[in-house]
Amino acid sequence: MAPVLGDVTRRWRTPGPGPIADAAQRPLSYFIAHELTHSDVSRRFGRTVMLRYPEWLLEGYADYVGKAGDVDYAANHAAFLAGAPELDRRRSGLYRGHHLKVAYLLDRQGWTLERLFADPPAAQELERRLRSGR
Repeated sequence: MAPVLGDVTRRWRTPGPGPIADAAQRPLSYFIAHELTHSDVSRRFGRTVMLRYPEWLLEGYADYVGKAGDVDYAANHAAFLAGAPELDRRRSGLYRGHHLKVAYLLDRQGWTLERLFADPPAAQELERRLRSGR
């Protein structure tokens, strides 16, 4: 069996040559909180969460916790409405669009975390709600 460190160094990739996207909002404490949130969600809602819940919920909630409120909801909502690429995970690699969906439900609609994980809406339904402004 190969040493664990050797395996990690072969799989680990550094970001590209440019700056890390959203670097100001993602210091080391963000990454620690983000990953610990995944662990906490797994303990709270079951070990199969990664198989049962949509990416927007899992990564959006981890981003929501990791950024600890350091997000301008109105600016991100406006960017979403404008079709900004940084709100699209496939185009940007960022979780900002996922975070917006979670913040909308928890902060704007008053959902509890239990409700969010009990019956998460489909991403398309959330996007429709975000576009309509309700």
